[in-house]
Amino acid sequence: MDNIDSNFNSFGLDKDFIDNLSSLGYIAPTPIQKATISHVLNGKDIIAKAKTGSGKTLAFAIGIVNSLNISTLQPQALVLVPTRELGKQVLLDIKKVAKYRQNTKTTLLIGGEPLKAQATAISKGTHIIVATPGRLLDHLQKQSLDIKKIKTLVLDEADKMLDMGFLEDIQKITRNMKNNRQTLLFSATFSNTILKLSQTIQKDAISIEVDSVVDKLQEYYINYHEDKYHTLVTLLSYYRPQKAVLFCTMKVTVDEISDRLYSDGFSSISLQGDLDQISRDENLIKFSSSCANILVATDIASRGLDIDGVDLVINYDFPKDLAQYTHRIGRTGRINKSGVAVTLLKQSQVFGEEFKDKEIQKLTIDIPKVKPYQAKMSMLAIKRYKKQKIRAGDIVGTLTKTKELLSNDIGDITITSSYAYVAILDSKIKIAHLILQNNKIKGMKFKSYILAD
Repeated sequence: MDNIDSNFNSFGLDKDFIDNLSSLGYIAPTPIQKATISHVLNGKDIIAKAKTGSGKTLAFAIGIVNSLNISTLQPQALVLVPTRELGKQVLLDIKKVAKYRQNTKTTLLIGGEPLKAQATAISKGTHIIVATPGRLLDHLQKQSLDIKKIKTLVLDEADKMLDMGFLEDIQKITRNMKNNRQTLLFSATFSNTILKLSQTIQKDAISIEVDSVVDKLQEYYINYHEDKYHTLVTLLSYYRPQKAVLFCTMKVTVDEISDRLYSDGFSSISLQGDLDQISRDENLIKFSSSCANILVATDIASRGLDIDGVDLVINYDFPKDLAQYTHRIGRTGRINKSGVAVTLLKQSQVFGEEFKDKEIQKLTIDIPKVKPYQAKMSMLAIKRYKKQKIRAGDIVGTLTKTKELLSNDIGDITITSSYAYVAILDSKIKIAHLILQNNKIKGMKFKSYILAD
C-alpha cells in the first residue's frame, strides 16, 4: 500500500469512499487537495487559490459528499458557477464522487433549460444543487426552492462570477441562507474584490494558495503583419493538434473564423453564447469525443472545460488581462500534462506590465505549406425518450453484432436525457448508421442520424 501521506487514507475517509476514488483514477491527492480537504471535512471556511487543472473540484466534492445526510431529502450543499458549461462539468464530477453512496440526488439549475422542469425536479427532493446565480434566483423568486438549510456553499471560479457582474446576485443568495453555513471559495486567481467578498460571506476563512503543479505548459507568442488568419492556419499546419481551443473576444469573430476554417478544410466547430443549448452541448461532445479537432470559442470556454487531450491553445484575440490569459491557457497542460499556448500579436503589440513575470517566448517557425486536416471520428446521434433506457454497452452490442463494425471502430459514447451520441471512425460512419436503421437496441427501435459538421 502507498504511504498514507501520499493517498486519500490520510483524510479519514471510509474504505468504500476511497475505493470509489481509486476506481475513478484518483490515487494520490494533488497539492491543492492535500492543502484543503482536511479543512473542508472539518467544516472550516476556506478561500483557496490554485492553478487551473489542479483538482479544485474534487477537493470540495469530497467534502460535500462525505457530509451528506442521505436520509434527509433536502438541499444540503449548493455550488455556484459562472457558466452553464462549468455547471454541467461540476455536476458530472460530483456524481462520480457520490456514486458509491446510493440514492444521492443532484440537481442542475442553469439557463437554457425549462424552469418548470427544474422546479419539478426540485420538488422530488435533492441533496446537492449546482447552479448559475441568475437561474438560482429565478427559483428563489418563484419559491420553488428553499436554501435555508444549506450546510455548505461553494463559489467555484468566484472571480469569474464577479467579472460577469454576479456580485449582487451572490449577495441576494447568501441573504436567503443561514449564517452558520460553511462557505468555500475556489479559483485560479483572486482579486481585491474577491477578498472583500470573502469578508462579507465567510467567517474566519483559512486562506490557502498552492502554486506547485508541475508546469509542462510551453507559452509562446507569434507576430503577424496584415494577414492574421494566415498566421493562424500556419500555426495549425505546423502543430497539427488533435485538440485545439482557439479563443476570440467577440461572438461574430468566433463564427467567422470557425466557418472559414471549415471552408478551408479544417475540422472546426464553435462555442459562443448565442448558440442554443443543444448546439452548445453537441459541439462540446463532438470536440471531447475527437469528432472535431478545433474548438473556436469565446471566453465561456475558458472556465471549467475539463477536456482530456487539449494539446494547443491559441489566443487569436489578445486577452484583456492576465487573469483571462491564465484561464484560457489553462485548457491545456492540465494536471502535469504537457501543452502549448500561443498568442497572436501585431508587430507593434506587446504584453502589458502585469505579464512581466511570465516566461512567454517568441515563436519562430519555418512557414509550412498550409495543410488542412480532418478529425478521424464522426458522430451519430440516437434520439431517445425518457422511458427508453439504454446503456453504452447496449449500443456497442447492436453496432457490432453484424461483424461489419468492430469495437475498435467505436469511440466515446455520451448519453443525455434526450440523445445518445456515439463517436464512430469516420470511414465507418455510414455503415454504423445503416446498422442502427436496420436493427433494434434492447428490442426498441430508435431514430438516428449522422451529426453534421
